[in-house]
Amino acid sequence: MKNINISNIFEKGVARKIIGGILACALFALMVIFDGNNSIKHLLFGLAMSVGCGVLLNLKKFKLLPSIITFVSYLVYVPYKLFIRMELPVDNLANMQKRSMLVSIAMMLVVYLAFFVFTQRIRIALAAGNIVFFIIMVLDFYVISFRGQAASFADARTVGTMFTVWGNYDYTPSGELIYSLLYFVFFTLLALKLDISPTSIKEKHPKYPVKKVHIIGSILGTLAVAAFFVIIVGTTFLEDHGMDDSKWRDAKLHSVHGIILYPFVEYRSSQMHVPFGYSEAKVEEICNDAADNFVSEKAVSEKRPTVILIMNEAFSDPRVLGEVETNEPIMPFIDSLSYDQDAVRGNLYMSVLGALTVNSEFEVLSGNTMRFLPGSLIPYLSEINSYMPTMVEEMETIGYDTVAMHPNAAHAYCRKNVYECFGFNEFITIDEMAPLPEEANSVFLDKYNYDEIIKRYENRDKSKPLFLFDVTIQNHSPYWDEGRTTRITKIGNTEEGIDSQFIPEETYIDLLRKSDEAFKNLVEYFENVDEPVVICMFGDHQAILSDAFYNLAFDGQNLSEQEKTQKKYIVPYIMWSNYDADFYDPGDMSANYLSAVLMEELGLPMSDYRKFLLNTKEKYPIFSRYQLNDASGAEVDSETEKADEDILHYKYMQYNLMYSGKTVESVFEPKDNEQDSALTESTLRDWKEYGTICHALGKVGNVTLTNSLEAFETNYRKGYRVFEADFQITSDNVYVLRHDWSSDLGQAEGFGWTEDVKEVPTAEEFKKTPIYEYCTPLLLEDWLQIMKEYPDIWLVTDSKYSNTVTEDFQLFVETARNCGCEDVLDRVIVQLYYQDMYDEVNAVYPFKNYIFTLYMIGFPEDSEELLRFMEEKNIGGLTMPSTTWNESIKETLGDHENFKVYVHTVNDRDEAVRFLENVDGIYTDMLREETVEAIKSKKNQ
Repeated sequence: MKNINISNIFEKGVARKIIGGILACALFALMVIFDGNNSIKHLLFGLAMSVGCGVLLNLKKFKLLPSIITFVSYLVYVPYKLFIRMELPVDNLANMQKRSMLVSIAMMLVVYLAFFVFTQRIRIALAAGNIVFFIIMVLDFYVISFRGQAASFADARTVGTMFTVWGNYDYTPSGELIYSLLYFVFFTLLALKLDISPTSIKEKHPKYPVKKVHIIGSILGTLAVAAFFVIIVGTTFLEDHGMDDSKWRDAKLHSVHGIILYPFVEYRSSQMHVPFGYSEAKVEEICNDAADNFVSEKAVSEKRPTVILIMNEAFSDPRVLGEVETNEPIMPFIDSLSYDQDAVRGNLYMSVLGALTVNSEFEVLSGNTMRFLPGSLIPYLSEINSYMPTMVEEMETIGYDTVAMHPNAAHAYCRKNVYECFGFNEFITIDEMAPLPEEANSVFLDKYNYDEIIKRYENRDKSKPLFLFDVTIQNHSPYWDEGRTTRITKIGNTEEGIDSQFIPEETYIDLLRKSDEAFKNLVEYFENVDEPVVICMFGDHQAILSDAFYNLAFDGQNLSEQEKTQKKYIVPYIMWSNYDADFYDPGDMSANYLSAVLMEELGLPMSDYRKFLLNTKEKYPIFSRYQLNDASGAEVDSETEKADEDILHYKYMQYNLMYSGKTVESVFEPKDNEQDSALTESTLRDWKEYGTICHALGKVGNVTLTNSLEAFETNYRKGYRVFEADFQITSDNVYVLRHDWSSDLGQAEGFGWTEDVKEVPTAEEFKKTPIYEYCTPLLLEDWLQIMKEYPDIWLVTDSKYSNTVTEDFQLFVETARNCGCEDVLDRVIVQLYYQDMYDEVNAVYPFKNYIFTLYMIGFPEDSEELLRFMEEKNIGGLTMPSTTWNESIKETLGDHENFKVYVHTVNDRDEAVRFLENVDGIYTDMLREETVEAIKSKKNQ
């Protein structure tokens, strides 16, 4: 056996050896600096890979046979390994579909083949393919870091916009990215050592037909590459094999399909098809029905206030993620507006996180939803090239001068073109704004932005009301200012060891504080102007924060991964007016409803499409890309979503707006809101004519069972006229509205309660302690005065089962007499818990209205006795838990002509439809009177 001469294996030359040594040292140094793992095993493997790269650089090309063996092994192993190394810097592979992995690896092989056809050199083809894959990995690493979503083909249109902000990001690589770099360098250098060239083959096999083989190989290779991409792009292969956008509920699509395949999945999903059953006539019919069934919260107003709609960059409230405490309040002014009678605040559920601001803008202005579109699609860049009806056109139609403003370049996200399609009369960009002062440090803070708003307001065309849409830029990432004043003192359950590890988060909160202060200054300016002004501000998305921050914030909440993700898509909205706009509380909702809600709040004429949106909001208040919830708060499953007619109708509307080319103009033209006189008249109707009894005075914001002033005011405006309230007696013998004395309701600290001791408070203690910090508690005396002020409302008592009924109702009646409200007792409907209670109550006072409840005794075996009691005592209603109602009770009650039958408590529209087939009404926290009446009317047709 011949001795192997090591020197013959390596290239000669000192320079090459020096370069190899430098390469090895540089790669290992990068790993040590950025890895952060630095375990012995990790370091040793990284050292071996780095040294291997230096050695490969100095190796001579392999002979033909070793090259062929290495090449075959390369194709079997390297694409799989590089695929894994491409994914690990951006994801942990936990959600990866195996079939998507196989198709991705096949695609990598096809890319190698394409480069071979082009270069006719195997080693060059492998190296070029690796370089392309490495570039894709790095690109997606940063794109996902900045916006939480991988790059797609649609992003090619955003290159111009990217250059306007590219210098603002943190480009520090992660340890996984550097670790992947080692693999790519190693396998690229290995590929370059292969020598399977025509020359080397010819030397071994002189009769090898070089030209013929390469021509045939090139033809077959070209056909194979073309066929692969035609199948992937031009057929339904991906969808047929489960590689579509249906998995976004489980995880981000790039983590399901991989960053190589993701753009193709998104491209296939973006191919819009006509929804089944769609027609322009159907669109018109749907909107006509929506208008007929629409009952506005407000009558049409002649007032045309200035309307300022602000989309604030990355404005969010980190406290929605979990408990977050800082050394200074995060947004003290906006928090104070939650309790201001001229402001309303809630949450918006967005379709983007960390980036793609214009998709939020698109949803708000158009009323369309990203749920029907691929997540990577940017409608501003690809879908809006001609006139599209939006809120802007509606505002202009009713007389507004419409102005858009953004402190950035006009071409960013094609806004100039899109705003023209939307109908804005003017677009003010950074070029038309006042130069920033020197201390601004090139950052267009909200305060400078709002100075421009004031300037434009003062110089407006006063012959028309002004609608100004402003997009801010202050809170754009990155967040790395070490000059911050904010310090985080607690995240979740963690107070110690925070120190300075959350500099980006503290910087971000600093910016939120600046936004809060700037908004305060803007509000204070408009408080002092004579003309009516309404300001609505909302965040476009949350910022992407660190995993460490999220982990601490979510700790202890027992949230699923889906629930954690959904929390990242919540931002606040605030509506404020400098006059008595009499805001109702629209509650939490998704961004697509905001424009319709704002127009309704102001009593402005709206199109039938806006009315359709508001009707849809009643059923599905959250309708975003990543979340679909019904009115009860329950998430809608995919099968229900596919089968729901209202959702299909929404698709019809959006298809007509965006893709049909035949927009039904009439449904997008504003019309006067037509009030249902039955809901707005102040004359008294019999309580049994209503289909709803508003449970515990109804839902306010996100909470129920408050029995509070705000709950009543909110739900009276929503059309309720029959209110059920819970009653308790304080320690000093005063009747108050409260469900029980065991629930916290945010009052426990004020009452001095502990885990072990919960003493009944005095009336004074109860009255001065807000419910959930913002709801006003009511004494019975307060409520009776409200009934006197509102002569069209009724009260159903829930005084609870008690052995002291006579004494309790004596106190009830005495309270009414002492406050001069005895006359309202005629509108009190006493809820009875057992038959003898009627005589006990009637002995105290001859109440005229009663309702009998079965929730204490259940449905009696002797139903004849119950029915006889109902008739003899002229009991107007019978109510029971929804779980009690069954077919047997239905048959027993028959037509029940002498009384009305109710079930409680029903908050789901589909449940209401089912029950109202047989009962007369429901107790509810949130389903509106007009909704129930529409259901009953449809049943009787």
